[in-house]
Amino acid sequence: MLTPIVFTTTSKSRPLMILDGYLYTRDRRTDTKTYWHCENQKSLNCHYRLHTCNSTSTETHILILKQTGTHLTSCNRDLIKITLRKFRKDVLDRTKSTQETTNAVLSQCSSKLPDPARIKLPPLDHIKRTMQKQRKRIDLPPAPNNMDFPCIPTILQTTKRNDNFLRIDTDPEFAPTWSPRIIMLAFEKAVANVLSNNFPQVCLSGCYFHLRQSIHRKLQEQGLQKKSEDDVGFAHGIHKMAALAFINPNDVINAFADVSTHLGDDFQRCVFQCSHSTLWKFIDKLILEEDSQIHTKIARVNAEEPTTKKKKYEYLDKRLLNLVLNPHQNVIDQISGLAHNIIL
Repeated sequence: MLTPIVFTTTSKSRPLMILDGYLYTRDRRTDTKTYWHCENQKSLNCHYRLHTCNSTSTETHILILKQTGTHLTSCNRDLIKITLRKFRKDVLDRTKSTQETTNAVLSQCSSKLPDPARIKLPPLDHIKRTMQKQRKRIDLPPAPNNMDFPCIPTILQTTKRNDNFLRIDTDPEFAPTWSPRIIMLAFEKAVANVLSNNFPQVCLSGCYFHLRQSIHRKLQEQGLQKKSEDDVGFAHGIHKMAALAFINPNDVINAFADVSTHLGDDFQRCVFQCSHSTLWKFIDKLILEEDSQIHTKIARVNAEEPTTKKKKYEYLDKRLLNLVLNPHQNVIDQISGLAHNIIL
């Protein structure tokens, strides 16, 4: 029978298993078995041990082959300690896999920590210093400010599965053989400027998914996510900003001005700030998205899995389409109606 567990790491990056509130350090491993002992083996002389099967173990479940000994009464389940272990692993994983600022990583990882765990956190400067040391090991060169840079860093040339991600390096010349008609992109002004300058004939289209994602991320960064969940009026106001995507392009600027005059300071703080990316961050984000979404979708298509959409989203799509085809005469009423059918 498989037993649910959680894997994390020690401060020295050794495997650590969490089971029933107890922590186990990996002792040794053979071709068929892994031997674990209580984390308090040395400090409290606890001799409780586990043997697990390698062939049936996953990231979330294990098959326990043998248990020996009993935990000491002093080996009490410390949920705060376990929470902090998970927090440390999340911070290091996010530091390795993204190029977010240390403040952004720390904010994202600590947002769900309960107060008792926050009290026992190391000084925040120490956590940031650990993150910065981890970043130095990745050894990425400084992000370039123009197109005259030697090459894409090796770590950004492959996918998370070690497949070839960089197909061609054109040096400073920007994609000389490309002649696209439409390019869909996220809302980064610098990227849009480069594309429009190099492809004057191209039609640039903003990705609606990334628009909603960026709004949602900004809510989290500004500490307003809970307010958007609890305050219906506030959430509806946020949805109005996403609803601007469905307004006639000729009317968007005026509609934006009309909506912004009805929004309070929290909206101004949440919506009207932006952060600028770098080329390395952009490539890193592409690699993460390729691994987490695009590759999964390709695999499902290759397996001939039918693509379906949840009924509630089909219903919302029909309502949005009806509003776009039959808009209200008043633009504020139109935006409000659209916002009722938007989910971030």
